[in-house]
Amino acid sequence: MKIGPAPTSEGLSDLLRACHSRIRRVCTGLRALATEAGRSDPRAAATALACARYLDTALLLHARDEDESVAPRLRRLKLPESVVSALDHSAAGHAEIVAALGPARAALASPRGPNPPAEGAALLALAQLLEAHLAEEEATWLPFVDRIDPAGQAAAVAELRGRRR
Repeated sequence: MKIGPAPTSEGLSDLLRACHSRIRRVCTGLRALATEAGRSDPRAAATALACARYLDTALLLHARDEDESVAPRLRRLKLPESVVSALDHSAAGHAEIVAALGPARAALASPRGPNPPAEGAALLALAQLLEAHLAEEEATWLPFVDRIDPAGQAAAVAELRGRRR
């Protein structure tokens, strides 16, 4: 399973949306591995490895990107209280996601592949949590990212890229 390349655009909003797209591909892999058919697929081991790698590195970096580089800049704008509240909820959601990673990592590391029901349930729970989290961000605060001034966006993009070096 290929998670996907980095986006070619340099815009902050585009980078965040590209990350969300890669997270959705991971969710597709998690859902597949949680099923009997997915576990018996010849690509199951590669899918599990790709998902585990993404969850261990890129997902955690993405949460830091939002919490440390995007949210503070959005908070400096005059935004509706509902958007500010959504930023708070998003940060809390990141902590909830990190807590759900342990059981999913254990399922992905199982030499026989996820063994239902507990391991498959852990993968499904993480996929559902991630998908709901992404949908909420995209419906609440992500549309406001383009309101960050160009210098602030450039600085945030530099920070995002710097975390990946």
